[in-house]
Amino acid sequence: SNKFVIEQNKINPEFAQYISAFTTGYISSGSTIKIKFASELQQNVELNTPVKEKLFSFDPEIEGDAVWLDGQTIEFRPKDRLAAGQLFKSTFHLNKVLDVKDELKDFDFLFQVVKQSARVEVNSIKCYNNSDFSYYRLSGVISTADYATADKLEQILNAQYGSKKSTIKWIHNDKLTLHKFYIDSIERGTLLSTKLTLNWDAKPINTEYTGNLSFDIPAKNKFTLLDVKVVND
Repeated sequence: SNKFVIEQNKINPEFAQYISAFTTGYISSGSTIKIKFASELQQNVELNTPVKEKLFSFDPEIEGDAVWLDGQTIEFRPKDRLAAGQLFKSTFHLNKVLDVKDELKDFDFLFQVVKQSARVEVNSIKCYNNSDFSYYRLSGVISTADYATADKLEQILNAQYGSKKSTIKWIHNDKLTLHKFYIDSIERGTLLSTKLTLNWDAKPINTEYTGNLSFDIPAKNKFTLLDVKVVND
């Protein structure tokens, strides 16, 4: 982050009379890049239509279109998601939309895509309801630093109950950064306790993160203490 602070402090303060806000710092891989001008542009701009002129340059290159959202705001929309962790140097060619003196013709700014990471949290095992103790369920959540497609994310986790693979049900939030999972219908064995094991490996979302957890599911008619919580009163 110091990199940003140092670089951004080099921005000529004279740009402030033309540009009031711009995309900088850490952004999601699915973000657009915006420039907001200090006042409405005099020229007539066509809204929501890709601009033919090249107003933005990026290093490394980003394919996409620039679009005017209103008379004061232009947005660059990348064609594809941006690479996780990538730092971009950007230039907005201000002299193509406004008459400015030579040293203000190019407005340079930086942004970086968030690095992807994941974390698994598992709740304690629970009975289905208070009158029937023959089935259990397990729930938890995988949180990711940035958007992760549902199909790739679901490949991270697998569950094994005894010798069988368990079915995992998923609920993903709209941003695809919180991924709740449930394992239902964990039936208690008749004689011996059975192990339920979770294994995870975040390779499908290009992140190094592995782990496992196992639970003893008690046999029917065996009394077992599953969980203890301290409550301060």
